Amino acid sequence: MEKEKEKEKEKEKEKEKEREKMRMMEQEHNQASQTYSNSDWIGKDLVFQPNAKDEHKMNLIINIDHILFHSTKNPESNETQGESVIKCVVDESNTYYVKFRPYAATFLQSLQPLFNLILFSLYSKSYVFKLIELLDLNNNIFKQIISRESFGESLPKQQVGKPYALWNTPSHFTKIFKISAHESLAILDDREDIWRQFRDNLISPERFTYFTKEDDENGLSSTINYPFSIQELSKQFTFPRFNASIPYLEIFSRLLISIQNEYMSRLQETSLQQQQSADDENNNFNQSKAVVKELRQCVLMDCNIVFSGIFPKQIDATKLHQTRIVQMAESFGAQVHQDITPTTTHLIFIKEGTSKVIQAVKQGQVKVVHFSWLRDSLYNWEKMNESNYSIDKVKNL
Repeated sequence: MEKEKEKEKEKEKEKEKEREKMRMMEQEHNQASQTYSNSDWIGKDLVFQPNAKDEHKMNLIINIDHILFHSTKNPESNETQGESVIKCVVDESNTYYVKFRPYAATFLQSLQPLFNLILFSLYSKSYVFKLIELLDLNNNIFKQIISRESFGESLPKQQVGKPYALWNTPSHFTKIFKISAHESLAILDDREDIWRQFRDNLISPERFTYFTKEDDENGLSSTINYPFSIQELSKQFTFPRFNASIPYLEIFSRLLISIQNEYMSRLQETSLQQQQSADDENNNFNQSKAVVKELRQCVLMDCNIVFSGIFPKQIDATKLHQTRIVQMAESFGAQVHQDITPTTTHLIFIKEGTSKVIQAVKQGQVKVVHFSWLRDSLYNWEKMNESNYSIDKVKNL
């Protein structure tokens, strides 16, 4: 008995060490204050409102894999020895090495008063709950915790190179997530292939990757890299990166709070309209979808873009607008054209010295920016400062 008690004490000490490690990491990252964005709301002090009424809270699904952390079971990965990497023992046969994204715990805590938080992972329930424990969070702050077991035997196998169809009908989705067709919905996930039916509700952050050697035994964390997507172009070209001093997840907490505030404002306006039908059961879902879609379109709404050095010269207009990066730019409000015109505002290049780059520089009024400007604008949901992505600036990186 005494030996067992000693073992339990040792285990508890190890757990407390890991929790303290997480708390120290959060404190370090929470000291950041400014960013290089043009945003009106990023960088300002947020006044967190009191808890919203449950009926006014937007349902927010967060796929925690590659959003809040990155993990590997491969002990040979060099990064597992890093100071900020936590060894996570789920059970006797499953040990993971976990790197949490900066601000992860604070991110969830800041959203809880305004959202019905639904954590989503395609890994095991024991694994997900262990990660929540490491974040030192109370399970009660989440409306639902969806794991692999939530799908039962209905979890389909993912086919390589094809979108992952997790559910085929709205009723199947409702059964798993306990969200009916008329309820509000926003989704935070880097995997757009999973959410094809909810594309307007989707908010896609940049995928968080830390370990170079992954051990994805289920094949469930891979993404579909569409042709001419940011992911595919990143494999072909080396893009410069600009390090913001504000944690990436803090940017998204501010964005999500802005979305929720706008959503609540619209609900209040709708309730005051006498002509509004009392039995409009899809109102909350439609309102939440409209808010996410419209705020997305505001990001690049004043941008008329021409690309250079990215697409084949012979590509026609129809095929150009079918490429993933053009579709993304247009979903964020930009207009995309093949050739420079008097209305062109941005020439986006990957390679210098092309005929279009030379033409844009000569014209003078066109902002000539590296492709990284578009990537960062899409990943931050904010039109970034073009001066940081000019030809001269990129040369010096």
